[in-house]
This record gives sequence, C-alpha cells and structure tokens, in this order.
Amino acid sequence: MAEKLKPPAAANRLHKILDTVCNIHGMDKFPIKIDDVIYEASNIFGWKDPIKKIVPVDMDGFDGALLKNKSKTSWSILFNENVRSTGRINYTKAHELGHYILHKDLNDKFECGKSELHDFTTTQDNINIENEANTFASYLLMPFDDFRLQIDPKDSTVNFDFFSQCANRYGVSLTATILRWLDYTEINALLILSVDGFMKWAWSSKCNGTHQVPTSLDG
Repeated sequence: MAEKLKPPAAANRLHKILDTVCNIHGMDKFPIKIDDVIYEASNIFGWKDPIKKIVPVDMDGFDGALLKNKSKTSWSILFNENVRSTGRINYTKAHELGHYILHKDLNDKFECGKSELHDFTTTQDNINIENEANTFASYLLMPFDDFRLQIDPKDSTVNFDFFSQCANRYGVSLTATILRWLDYTEINALLILSVDGFMKWAWSSKCNGTHQVPTSLDG
C-alpha cells in the first residue's frame, strides 16, 4: 500500500525535487511543468505502478480522469480535449495526479467534472478525496511561499490585473488563482460565480473565522 500523505506534504515533497532540479539546470520553476512531474511521480515516491500516459480525449461530462490499466501495473491520466483553457487543463492534470499520490489504493478509476474540481468541502466523519486532490493541486501549482511574494495577504488593493499576472505565472485559470488567494488573504473577500444571472457557487476568505462552502443556487 502506498504511503498515506497529506496533500500539502505530498506537494512539498515534489517541490523539494523541483527546487533541486531547477537550481542545478538554471531553469525557471514556474509554471510547473506538470507533465514532467506526473511522469516522474512514481520514481519520486518509489512506486512500481507509474502513470505512463497523459491522453487528450473527447470526454462527455468530465474534465479529467485517472485510470488503472487491466493488468494493474500502470495508470493513465485523461483530460477533456474540448477544454480550451490551458490553465484549466494544467489544474485538471494536477488534480488527477493528486488522486494518484493520495488515493490510488482506494480505487482503480477516478472521473472528475467541474463539481469535483471546485470541491473544497470538508466533513468531520469522512475524508473528501476531491477536496484533498484540489488542495494538492493548489499547493503544487501555486505554493504559498511563492504566492505570498506576488500578493501581500494584507493588501486590499489587489485587482484582476494582479490575479491575471499570477495566473500566467503559475499556468492556471483565473478562478484557481483567486481561490488560492482567498485561502490565505487577511482581507474579507468573497468570490461569486454567476452564470446567466444565477449564482452557481460562492467562496469566502478565511480571515473572519468562517469559510463558506460553494453552494449551487440555480436549480
């Protein structure tokens, strides 16, 4: 059985390797070259069932998937080829990598759509694997130590230009960037996603001691 890791610890282990490689070769660390990390993950953790394929497919209703092969010797990551946002694809790949590192002993197949990729809910009794995969993806692609250098948690003047710069730096979507900022800012703030006049979900900063759960209000 694979070693059980918490999402931040798993991401930090990968960052230590990335820092070493980038320092040796004089490479820029960001944006994280997620495909390279995926293919090296099994070697880093010492596992014998690597991810061997990252495949774009026409997926109806899913952004990504992690699948074990029939012989149970390797895995494949699939991502929806119809998604146009490179940042969203990178985040999806990181999310599926999170399932591989954190949950591969729980299931042979993980299929993830928009609801799973925006799921940061927690429960007292059960582990939410989608929450863990999202937390891992955020820590891997947008580590706090670097993120804080880009945006001061006490700065109340942040705007979409700042967020766009960070999204470009980390190779993720604008939504993922703002959610990451909400996770550590000391400013009272709320992100609302509205589609066709209906609020799909909302997410608040933690600074007032509460953290609002995304809530669908359109159906």
